[in-house]
Amino acid sequence: MMKADPMFSADPSYGAKPLQQALGNGKVMTIVHTNGVHHLPVYPCMCEKKIDIDIQLLHSRLYPASSKDPSTAFTFEALKFFHLIKVQTHLSTENYSTLLRRLTNFIFPDETPDRQRELGRVWQQWNHLINLKRYGFGHTNRDRKPGKGDLALFCAACPQPNENLPDNWKDDPDSWKYRRYLVADGNFVLNHLRSHGLNKDKTVFLADGAGYMTQKARYDEYVERTNEGNEPSTCYEHRAVADKNKAKKGYDSTGLVAIACSRHGCFAPGSVVDMQKGERQLNVDYALTEACITTHAESTHGLLFAYDINCQYCVNFRRRIADSGLQFPPDLPVTYLIGLFHVHGHKEECLWRFAPSYLSPGAGVTSAEIIESLWSQLNGAANITRTMTVSHRQEMLDACIADINWRKLQGLVPFLIRQLKKAEEERDEAQASFEGVDEAVTPEQRDRWREQMTTANSRRAADPTSMDVYNISVKKVEPKKDVQARLMAQEQANNAQLGVTRWVAQAIELQEHQIQLADLISCHKRSPTPSQSVEIQKKREFILKKLNSIMSEGEVLFPQAKLEEMSGRAPILREICLCNNTCTCADEIAVTSNPRPKPSDVEHSLLPLPSCLDTRPIGWSHIIDVEEELRVGQANEALEALRVEIAHESYLYRANRGAASTGKKAKTRSYNAIGKVDRGIRNHVKSTLCSKKSNPSTQRQ
Repeated sequence: MMKADPMFSADPSYGAKPLQQALGNGKVMTIVHTNGVHHLPVYPCMCEKKIDIDIQLLHSRLYPASSKDPSTAFTFEALKFFHLIKVQTHLSTENYSTLLRRLTNFIFPDETPDRQRELGRVWQQWNHLINLKRYGFGHTNRDRKPGKGDLALFCAACPQPNENLPDNWKDDPDSWKYRRYLVADGNFVLNHLRSHGLNKDKTVFLADGAGYMTQKARYDEYVERTNEGNEPSTCYEHRAVADKNKAKKGYDSTGLVAIACSRHGCFAPGSVVDMQKGERQLNVDYALTEACITTHAESTHGLLFAYDINCQYCVNFRRRIADSGLQFPPDLPVTYLIGLFHVHGHKEECLWRFAPSYLSPGAGVTSAEIIESLWSQLNGAANITRTMTVSHRQEMLDACIADINWRKLQGLVPFLIRQLKKAEEERDEAQASFEGVDEAVTPEQRDRWREQMTTANSRRAADPTSMDVYNISVKKVEPKKDVQARLMAQEQANNAQLGVTRWVAQAIELQEHQIQLADLISCHKRSPTPSQSVEIQKKREFILKKLNSIMSEGEVLFPQAKLEEMSGRAPILREICLCNNTCTCADEIAVTSNPRPKPSDVEHSLLPLPSCLDTRPIGWSHIIDVEEELRVGQANEALEALRVEIAHESYLYRANRGAASTGKKAKTRSYNAIGKVDRGIRNHVKSTLCSKKSNPSTQRQ
């Protein structure tokens, strides 16, 4: 058995780690670089007019961990690399420090000095000093403390008077080009745990409110004095409205509300605020006010503001601003919009009142949903900021947001070039389509519509209901139940062919059950669980009983028809394949002369409906008329259900967007909910196509 080396027990580094003795006027310092931790002799200047050692180190591109008699320093290259990897990959200080120790001594990393605490403190100082230098506070503004948003970069492409606009921009008749276009949204991923035992008075903010996060003390005072009223909802019960007063135990911040420019996706300076409960209007009011101030929206020709629930938010906006004492520009006209994804989860009238597509001119071709892509970049910082001190979290989020805006600026010119080319191509297509429609319009219609459009857009900012002129007047359709009731009443009034309408309606309803069963089997065809197999067999048994009942009743109603001998094709899957890439539908259903199929084929069984039969019995003209009217009602119901399901799916994407960060269980549940709605959409499409393709009036005998 090998004996332990006495030299190793005394010094595991075998002499690589220097002793801490003085080297004349110098000393051995711990120098942290990108490739690890080093021990190097450092000799300061000893001249009569020498400067302090910490300044000497800075002149040598070494940042000292302390100002008095420093023993550790970080190279500028190491701090630059750490800053980039921190804002790009959201690597924690602990993990980066561990990485450096492993680079230094891969076998025994614990023998390398741990400079995690010093690294975290130095990065905060470094980040602040670099911001001061970049925004001019190390030169002409040395004696002035950074104010609201002074250490933040905004969008270089958005209109900013005295910066990127011509001198005569106010004389341009196309004033809509010079409006500020902002979008707001809440984020419940970037929350913060309440710190217990921490004295808030000792929390040091290096640049409170000078970046993208708002000034904390002033914001907290505003939240404390402002009362969030319970305004009745004027639209659907959206999550942002229903959960606005819902607190989260153990958290002093449930997330963030941020404002960004809607065209290019740059965060507005000083406008990122914490939420204390749900997504309350008082949070958005403050964020929007700060964004308008820091981006100088009052100097533009107006504000376009997009928000998920603007139909509710805009109702008492001016009153809330007046009651809260916020300094929102009083003369700034505001036009409220809802993003194109979320607007379809609202009431129908919200589409033309708030969708950007209906704002002419002004919004251009924008979705007003760009802030969602910004959250996906920022959410990675949630794990490390959740347990930071309040001040450190603010600095970290400011740094990450600043990096997002900086990268937006770097890619702005190529992005605008791509957008210009795309706009020119789509303009030509849109012009050709418009001219094709315009040719069919009379001059009187054109003049009347132009006048209505001009009037609606001029009144939109003050009264969104003026946009109701864009509403399409649709004739109310008759659902299948109403059609059935009307036809049954006619039968009873004429006392003829009683029961035919009910019989045809039951057969159509059974066909819808077949569609649902076929979809269920398709979903579980690979490896169904025992419970899924039982569910499938139950549905097959139900359909088989219903089919037997329909056949028995049909033999009583039509004794001469010989339903048992009829042949045809089941229309459920024929020519109705909705598969995406690989078709999973069964092959063409073969002709069958047996309307009482085996249980395994019940979802494809033939129904004794005129539209399903190859040859119709003599005297079935009335039955053909009944089926046709019921099919129209079926199509009306399916189309309406399809609209509802699409809106529901849009809502689910919004409601479950944070599920990916809340655990596998919540993520799976959200995917299942969306998948269930998606299957419902497919079934409604099949019902619509089935009613369309099953038009018996074209096949009369």
